[in-house]
Amino acid sequence: MQGKGRMPSPAAVIALIALFAALGGTAVALDGRNSVRSDDIKNGQVRKPDIRKRAVDASRTDVTKVKGEAGEATTTSNSPTPLSGPQVKVNVPKGALVAVYAEVEGRVTGGGGNEAHVSLHEAEFMPAADQLMAFGDAKQVLAKLSKEYRALQTDSGRLDEWWKQIGDWQKQYPLHYESGEGEEIKPQFMIEAMYKATGGDAIITSDVGQHQMWCAQYFHFNQPRRWINSGGLGTMGFGLPAAIGAKVACPDDQVVCLAGDGSLVMTCQELATCVHHDIPVKVFLMNNGYMGMVRQWQELFWDERYSSVEMGPSPDWVKLAEAFGATGMRCESAADLEEMMGKALATDGPVLVDVHVSPKENCYPMIPAGAAARDMVG
Repeated sequence: MQGKGRMPSPAAVIALIALFAALGGTAVALDGRNSVRSDDIKNGQVRKPDIRKRAVDASRTDVTKVKGEAGEATTTSNSPTPLSGPQVKVNVPKGALVAVYAEVEGRVTGGGGNEAHVSLHEAEFMPAADQLMAFGDAKQVLAKLSKEYRALQTDSGRLDEWWKQIGDWQKQYPLHYESGEGEEIKPQFMIEAMYKATGGDAIITSDVGQHQMWCAQYFHFNQPRRWINSGGLGTMGFGLPAAIGAKVACPDDQVVCLAGDGSLVMTCQELATCVHHDIPVKVFLMNNGYMGMVRQWQELFWDERYSSVEMGPSPDWVKLAEAFGATGMRCESAADLEEMMGKALATDGPVLVDVHVSPKENCYPMIPAGAAARDMVG
């Protein structure tokens, strides 16, 4: 996407989050159509405006400064030049969460606290407490926010202690899994084999579920715009159509769809699109025979009372790929996996590799229903 609504790169989002947390208690939000008004500021704090009742009003020209116990807050009117104002400065605690074109909800925030949310449309804001809203094109909002941050001339070493803490946690709680027995393919091992087969140089798309989580953990992405998935939106079937789009946009890049069997069955007909238009997407199917994430929840939180999660013996994915005119392969041995993936990557046209993995492997850490990130298990 170009122009308004263009998504910032993951690096930009991470930089913004670090920036916001490092402001030492000061939050700055800028946009060009609407923001916090003077009547939203009480005692030096910004309260959440009622976005359902208030339409965007670019005609306001008032400037109000309010002082209170928490500090000084300033609102400035919209400027005739798009995205040149207004600006809001308000004191918030350190470690505030910034969401850029993303969902803000209780499982992320812990059910409350201080959040700043940047989005193009006011309808996308969530009813979170103490939320500072910024409407506008993220590319321009981030640029203005970065300018304000640079003006603070903060100490470059101020985050050293925090990075050390993160490093200590990584050493204390490293990712790990138990190796499979015999020819068994563990899901985590599949991701590692995929990384080795591609040399880490590929655009990876995924559906939704355990395979999505494992890929984020074990495929070592070292470049931006290489990991495409629906995030927390939970869009099963997203992977293959997204891979088609990525391959059309970047024909010289290797594009791999890491699919789950529960998700691929929803959009597998798009293999016909790949064949008809000669789009050489490679599909690596993590086939555990279940709706894996739902099965895991039913195991851990519903005393193994499984319901509608087992996929059954059909379809035969190799035959299905061949029926569409693509190449189908199957792997059931860990010893053969990396070599077969390499063969698939070297094969012309669309290819589907059906990889049979451990059926009841669980993905950790995870956050129980109604809990916050600090309450994760595993």
